[in-house]
Amino acid sequence: MADDATKLSFLDKFKDKDHSDIAIETGSQATNKENGFAESKSGVVKIDDHSSHTVWRFISYCYTGDYSNESNSVELGTDDDLGPFKHRRIYALADMLDASDLKKLAAKKLDDYLTEKWANDSVASDFADLVRETYDTTNTGDEDIRNVIVKATRGQTNELIPCKDFKAVLYEIAEYSDVLVVQGHDFFFCFLFYCYPRLGVR
Repeated sequence: MADDATKLSFLDKFKDKDHSDIAIETGSQATNKENGFAESKSGVVKIDDHSSHTVWRFISYCYTGDYSNESNSVELGTDDDLGPFKHRRIYALADMLDASDLKKLAAKKLDDYLTEKWANDSVASDFADLVRETYDTTNTGDEDIRNVIVKATRGQTNELIPCKDFKAVLYEIAEYSDVLVVQGHDFFFCFLFYCYPRLGVR
């Protein structure tokens, strides 16, 4: 019986023009794709708002039901999305394409990443940007991924609160800080302790 690597070897054909009828362009990059789209007449589909790596992972998901957590091995000529950002960006593309199952998968992968990699990958230093990206590209109906961000915040409150960038996010994004304060008394008191020393609680 063929091993997994052999079964998935057909994915390498995405970059082979002899096995493709259409190319997906992201900025200046292009990934080959099989036919089946109206755009096959021109041979090009443009997705300008998403990275080449995000689109590649989406294509892989369409064929396998999953996408790789590892850095993209395809030579696309651009840097891959870092750490947790790859999952947030997959979620955004899935939202644009109304792929609800992929949205759930991306949210779960983000949750797993933040749980397992927090200490080793210095996630705290980029967490404020992750919060911004997540809330800038979602709405109140996107509970799956927003709840992941809130859960991670509550789990790492003591580490995050002293960070200047994180405190800035709390002031910038009312929806985010409201959920943390209203639904979490522990976070509220921790926030007071670090952010309002002038009140005499520190």
